[in-house]
Amino acid sequence: MNQVDPQIVLQLRRRGIDVTTTITAGLRTASDESQLDFIRQQKRVIFTHDQDFLIIASQTTGTLANFKPKHNQN
Repeated sequence: MNQVDPQIVLQLRRRGIDVTTTITAGLRTASDESQLDFIRQQKRVIFTHDQDFLIIASQTTGTLANFKPKHNQN
């Protein structure tokens, strides 16, 4: 699983942004296509590091943002 750091969710919520997760939406085991359907119906944005999802989404939606995690190189 390629999970987004829970601190990102926490910090967005602290700033008043309405955030849901695949777990709270009941989509943890759902297909990528089902997750895309959910965000379209809910008019939401998805934030992911999942490269397979990004490929599928880029073929089916007009808007896509890809954020690559910055790895600490200490």
